[in-house]
Amino acid sequence: KLNSNAFAYIHRDEFGYPMQIYAIPAYNATAVYDEYGYLHIKFMLKNGKNPIFPYKDLIHLRQDYNENDVFGDNPQNTIVDLMDIVATTDSGIKSAIKNGGLIKWLLKFKQQLKSDDLKKQAKSFVDDYLRPDDSGDSSIAAAIDNKADIEQIKPNDYVPNATQMEKTVTRIYNFFGTNEKIIQSKFNEDEWNAYYKAEIEPVAIQLQKEFTNKLFTIRERGCGNSIIFEETALQCASITTKLDLLQMVDRAAMTPNEWRKTFNLSPLPGGDEPIRRLDTALANDNRKEKNAKR
Repeated sequence: KLNSNAFAYIHRDEFGYPMQIYAIPAYNATAVYDEYGYLHIKFMLKNGKNPIFPYKDLIHLRQDYNENDVFGDNPQNTIVDLMDIVATTDSGIKSAIKNGGLIKWLLKFKQQLKSDDLKKQAKSFVDDYLRPDDSGDSSIAAAIDNKADIEQIKPNDYVPNATQMEKTVTRIYNFFGTNEKIIQSKFNEDEWNAYYKAEIEPVAIQLQKEFTNKLFTIRERGCGNSIIFEETALQCASITTKLDLLQMVDRAAMTPNEWRKTFNLSPLPGGDEPIRRLDTALANDNRKEKNAKR
């Protein structure tokens, strides 16, 4: 999401069979072609090393594949602009909070005083009328002579508009393809399915294609070998939806153990055999019955 690219290295044995897969947390990746025209990727790792791996040994996920022939387009410009708005808004709120606690009273003296005398008079006013003494006794009224007028400063600091802030947050959500309900785990079954289809399933499809192409040879793929990433056991289905699957069990569309798996229950002996209610029958059986009557 942060740079539209992700890599993992496939470690193979001496016969070329995949043994292990390592994620590559790299600062930078550069396309390099050898003398035979084969693509390699040079990485700049966090430990300071710069390994070069053949592209055929790399699991490569990419998004927003547009301008570059190898890598996905970096979303930095869009993210930086959005985060600048957030940083500016936060800075405005901090300034408003700080400014709100600075000057609350203004003493206007009717005669010219030195700077030191102004400070002494202001400190004396604060000590006498704005701060309670150690005994807890404080004055609720202030009395001064005609040498100065007192004016209370009402804070009128700028606070960013709440609607404007919400729109900025919504723009960030839209960029990452998410929403408040997903972030705060308040989604229902339909909202999760929509998010899964839009954001998670495309990555799973890309993963299964990369794993299949990089882990199997052409001959192995030709024989039907493949790796599939999928959501299992209907984890996000509601209890009502899982209970409704009982109709599929009654009609032999699911086995009892497949249905129990959706509830994370252990399998039962004989539960892998499909069953059918007595008041249901195969379509072929109905035709045979009608032909017999004729």
